[in-house]
Amino acid sequence: TERLKDERSKEVWIDALVPAALTVLLEYSLDPEACPKNPEALAPLLKSLVRRDLLQDMSFPEITPTGKGKLLLKLGGYAELILSYYPVFECLGDLSQGKLEYGLSKDVNRAAELNARASNGIIEIKVAPAITGLFESNGFIHRTLVNHGNIAMDFGAGGGEMVQACLKSPLVDMAYGLDVNPEAVDEALQLARARGIPKANIKFLLGSIGDRGAFQAFKLGLLDGARPVCTINFILHDVGRKMAEDFLRHFKEMLPASPLIITESFRVPHEAMSDHPNYQASSFKFMHDISGQQLFYKDEFETFIADMGFRIIEEIPHSSMTWKKQDKKLITITTYILRAD
Repeated sequence: TERLKDERSKEVWIDALVPAALTVLLEYSLDPEACPKNPEALAPLLKSLVRRDLLQDMSFPEITPTGKGKLLLKLGGYAELILSYYPVFECLGDLSQGKLEYGLSKDVNRAAELNARASNGIIEIKVAPAITGLFESNGFIHRTLVNHGNIAMDFGAGGGEMVQACLKSPLVDMAYGLDVNPEAVDEALQLARARGIPKANIKFLLGSIGDRGAFQAFKLGLLDGARPVCTINFILHDVGRKMAEDFLRHFKEMLPASPLIITESFRVPHEAMSDHPNYQASSFKFMHDISGQQLFYKDEFETFIADMGFRIIEEIPHSSMTWKKQDKKLITITTYILRAD
């Protein structure tokens, strides 16, 4: 930041570092031996965090987060999300020239365990409570659970936070999770065991959301008449348009009467980010663009799911950012309840 002459630009860069910086400072406070030799060098950062109402004061290493800071630390998933992309950052040159390819089982990919824990953070705080609330409030979902087996299924389950959240509902007796990454499945199993969840109530399956065989195997394991309530969170933009289409096609074929709950993050126009800098929107877009993932615009995504034969029953916005020049808010994360037409 010392090389940035423009104060406004400097503040934007500090915003981009806030989630990771607060997480690292907490780790320093827990492990004094890891603290920097010259803690005074951290003064500008500490001052910035106090000014942003994330720390109560500048005392170090005995840092005391504010309520807002504690929430950000609980989301610490965001810092881990950034860290999970480090293997990608190291290969930017070759990725941009097409010498390497991003993705699971490709030349370079995100750190699976960190990414699973990152997803768990935002799912636990924002998404899961909204979705499990729908189990009671949305008639389509409620009737499905009560009349067709009390089963939930999370596609692309990662660390399994959504699967565990489903089991907290009295309407869910059995919850499944499917993920293509064996490391994420292992992480999910370890978390479930650590929290004492009975094996009879939770099961994680290894498989791809784009594989018809994975759908078929899951369906064959259900009792006649069972209809799971299904979720998929922050996955469709990650896997690319082709696999997203395969997933929706297989779902409509194999589980046509089941509710499908999709949570997605959306792209916002570059002009909006320039107009109202936001460290999450900007860095989130950057990480996805460099790795070749295909973030949707919100209206583009809604057209896509309609073209695939699904109808929106209800939607819940989770976050937004202001576009001052257009005097409007852009929804950046939304949960949709869908029904196959």
